Amino acid sequence: RRVPGATSDAHLRRESRLGAADASAVEFRGLVLVFWTLARRHSSREAWRCCQRHVDQRAPRGEGSRTKAVVAGGGFAKGPATRSRLAPLTIATMNLGRAAQAHAVMAATRRTLVRGITSMKSFKRMSLSELEALPEVRTDIFIAGTGPVGATLARKVLETTKASVLMVDPGAQLSAVPGAHLKNSAYYQCNVDPFASVIRGHMHPLSVSVDKAPTPTLGPGAFRVPQESLGQYRRKNQNPDQKDHENLPGAAATYAIGGMATHWTASCPRPHPSIERPPLMENKDDNDKEWDKLFTEAESIFGVTQDAFDTSIRHQTVKTLLNGIYPDLPEPYKPQSLPLAVKRRGDNKQFVEWASTATILNTWLTDSQACTITSANEDVVAAPWVAPGKLTIREQTICRKFVMKEGKDGRMEVHFAVVENLLHKKLFKVKAKQYVAACGTVLSAQLLHASGVRPPALGHYLSEQPMAFCQIVLDDHVVRSVQDDPVHADRVSAHQQDNPNDVIPFPTDDYEPQCWIPVSEGREWHCQVHRDAFAYGDLPPNVDPRLIVDLRWFGVVTQRKENRVEFSDDVEDVFGMPQPTFKFEIEGCNRDVLQRMMQDMMHCAGKMGSILPGSEPQFMPPGLALHIHGVTRIGTDPQTSVLDLDSKVHGTANLFVAGLGTIPSNLACNPTLTAAAIAIRAAEEVGKPFR
Repeated sequence: RRVPGATSDAHLRRESRLGAADASAVEFRGLVLVFWTLARRHSSREAWRCCQRHVDQRAPRGEGSRTKAVVAGGGFAKGPATRSRLAPLTIATMNLGRAAQAHAVMAATRRTLVRGITSMKSFKRMSLSELEALPEVRTDIFIAGTGPVGATLARKVLETTKASVLMVDPGAQLSAVPGAHLKNSAYYQCNVDPFASVIRGHMHPLSVSVDKAPTPTLGPGAFRVPQESLGQYRRKNQNPDQKDHENLPGAAATYAIGGMATHWTASCPRPHPSIERPPLMENKDDNDKEWDKLFTEAESIFGVTQDAFDTSIRHQTVKTLLNGIYPDLPEPYKPQSLPLAVKRRGDNKQFVEWASTATILNTWLTDSQACTITSANEDVVAAPWVAPGKLTIREQTICRKFVMKEGKDGRMEVHFAVVENLLHKKLFKVKAKQYVAACGTVLSAQLLHASGVRPPALGHYLSEQPMAFCQIVLDDHVVRSVQDDPVHADRVSAHQQDNPNDVIPFPTDDYEPQCWIPVSEGREWHCQVHRDAFAYGDLPPNVDPRLIVDLRWFGVVTQRKENRVEFSDDVEDVFGMPQPTFKFEIEGCNRDVLQRMMQDMMHCAGKMGSILPGSEPQFMPPGLALHIHGVTRIGTDPQTSVLDLDSKVHGTANLFVAGLGTIPSNLACNPTLTAAAIAIRAAEEVGKPFR
């Protein structure tokens, strides 16, 4: 039955209710399904095929009834091959049963049609008009990524404007409060060592070179892939373009709400003002003041402290020992407590709360009036608007690309973002005023590349931190001296009374040591002397962990254009995005410094105790520090930087980047605090239209 003027869903719902009200007496023989969005946004052939397929599959059939698709309000005057966009298209399904079923059939069929259209073809092969036809979600600010730096920018904008913010992440929600640090669990607070397995489970290598090694122990009857075929096809996410000697095999991403902050060490030192810190202003005094303001705010957002472990006997013992090994270091570069984004719990001083996206966003996550957490199982267009001043986070949802167009002022701007629910393979678009890529150092650059935003410096000037590592068992005289130290006498005595068979003077609930030797002139490396869980450095089961100390020395690599990450237009990663390929080499001047760094670590280790078997001094695989930076760096020259000093992509009006990639200098210290400071500065520009 053809209903004149049927051009909206509201009209269809009114017609359905009228029919349903009279269902007791009248058999509803013609249910009109108005798919006006298909008519307006899709070609006639695609709309016809999709409607025909899904109506025939979904429509209930009564006894003796027929299903027939009728086109009304536009028609196929030129036949099914017509490519022109139709006027409002009406699909009528005849003899579908009683009116009581009508509205449910209409809703189910329309949902299926929309879902069918959005997944009909790969987004890479979709035309602009097809992308524009995707279901739409609107917000003021769109952020791709939910890690600590992106969360810092989101919090700053939410606190200073009335803007709505939508954040998406390809990873799942792993905790009750989204983005919480997994080490905050009571079990891992009691025994941190098993947490190493958790970290390994969440580290996904970014580029794996093809392994062509044969398997000599494979049974003779098994199918064998010819040696010459290895590397010619995709397997186990291996990258056929990656050369072993240019790779950063330790470089990895974490796919989860909260990103790396779900398992990071939370080390937040400030960089050395002349060796590491990049310039933001020409005048030195103004530059110092600007950085101090940004660092202070970032430390406040992260909750950085240096005293959370100061009452620990082990911590005080190690710090005293280090000051004895390095007596000539000047202030403020002497061995000291490591700045950490952590605080002691108020209800249980034995435990701490490590900072994460959950603590950074804080009440913006826990207040249901201020935040909406959307599961990947929920309909993505159920709430197409993000309320003003409100935060929405969508899990298992990846930003595929930014669709660019030329703005009124001649600059390129993001028209909308193409986003996909990975669980249901359902595409939708996000319309916003400001867009931020905060997916991680490499993945943010990947997203720009996928969007066709490819400034000359994108992916170049890659720097990472070569890391030397070993573990020691504290020297015998160091451990025995604790028993005679009057500062610790009461606690040691109480421990021995409660545990008369324990010969170690450190209480079983004594906190881990967390010490730091900052970068200084003539020592261009950052030192962490502590105990924590990493993806490496597992302990032998027969060595008491109270006696073990980790030594991690981080070096610098000069940012050079030649060191880079490239993205393939042919090979895809596990999520179907352009595969990253590293081309990285350490030049000679950096090698000399790194050699001195290793000698310094070995000297320190020898003074502290004996090397733990299996954890001898060694350089770890490149990239394992997870501190890659520089590939989307800020600067004033569009030829040597990707972003301006406000983290906006050069030549664009509304596209920003946040993360370690924005750092334009060589860092040896942990870079997250510096990246957060840059993001706070960027938030001023991102939030400007909403003030």
